Amino acid sequence: MPLYYVAFKLGQLVLGDSSSEMPSMTFDVDGNDFAGWLAAAADWLFSIGKPLLVGLPLLALLLSAVGYAVTRLAWRWYVVSEWQRRKLRMKGST
Repeated sequence: MPLYYVAFKLGQLVLGDSSSEMPSMTFDVDGNDFAGWLAAAADWLFSIGKPLLVGLPLLALLLSAVGYAVTRLAWRWYVVSEWQRRKLRMKGST
């Protein structure tokens, strides 16, 4: 759950709340059915509170912007390199 931790810390940073710590995520899977595990996971998510609620959308926006920029730069590099190769082939065939 590293993304939840990063989102929690980002939410704390934005809210200016450094007092609370992220509770440990230990769910007892042995002896519990899926509904019990789901209830424990929901309790854990609700115990984190406002920093996670603020941090998750911010992290999603940040990561999507970074992903868009990286993809755009990689595509630009690919297109420019292909045009340069085409230009060199055209010079060699004349």
